[in-house]
Amino acid sequence: MKNVEEEIEAAIGRLDELYQDAVAALKSSLAQFVKTKVPPTAAQRAKFRYPQITLVYEPDGPTPISSRAYAKFNTAGTYTTSVTHPRQFAQYLREQLVPLVGEYGAKLTIEVSDQEIPYAYVVDGQNELGVGDVPPDELARWFPTPTLDSVGDEIVDGLWDFGHDDSRPLGLYDALRVDYSLKRLMHYSGTDWQAFQPWILFTNYARYVDEFVLWAANEIQYPDSPYYKLVCSGGVDIHHLSEYWRRAFQYQKYYRSFGGFTSQLLAYGWPLRRPAAKPENWPLCFGACLFKAR
Repeated sequence: MKNVEEEIEAAIGRLDELYQDAVAALKSSLAQFVKTKVPPTAAQRAKFRYPQITLVYEPDGPTPISSRAYAKFNTAGTYTTSVTHPRQFAQYLREQLVPLVGEYGAKLTIEVSDQEIPYAYVVDGQNELGVGDVPPDELARWFPTPTLDSVGDEIVDGLWDFGHDDSRPLGLYDALRVDYSLKRLMHYSGTDWQAFQPWILFTNYARYVDEFVLWAANEIQYPDSPYYKLVCSGGVDIHHLSEYWRRAFQYQKYYRSFGGFTSQLLAYGWPLRRPAAKPENWPLCFGACLFKAR
């Protein structure tokens, strides 16, 4: 198993390397275009692609039976998915890939996919790289853009067409779909998606959010509080100024056993995601809607 874990760590490292190279190439071409109006060449644009995981499962006998609801094969075949932000999703990738490679003996390959990274997914706002000074239609002419026809829920809804390709989907959501969702979180909340906590509370009452913010701002001032920072919309952070000697230990323990909250004010009525199969990911509903992000 140690060799398998080392293989997975190397694979995650390679995913991150390919992803960072693609983002750097895309940002470099964007900066060049903003300054000189020189579009990227075909060779340069070919570098704007997500990394991809491919697993080939060819068992010698019957497929092993597993009681897990995840990380298992039902049939032999080639499985692929593109990946975004592999560094941030490293723990999730380990949880999924170690059993697939270690228990099933699947062959793992990391490579560049055919899926382009939309330029809007690598800039934090219109001010970064000066992209706000260029008309969107001009950027869309030369750089990949997010399109709804390439972002769908066919896999998770059971509508995937298995006849159009030799490979099967390895995950429920590919990189484009994940990045689209991460941008939605930022759009609706005004908060970086990496600041979201395991428990997310949805409400359509602004006064509820005001009370949560007031409670959180008061909570972080206490030395024995398990919380140390409040992240607000617009990139505003409120920190506890004095460090308490037990804080580092308390927060990690608290986070693993329960986790923090993210409060989300709904401007539109969009549905909650489907609850995951694991009990610790089931949503709790009381008045407003509270669910745990995976």
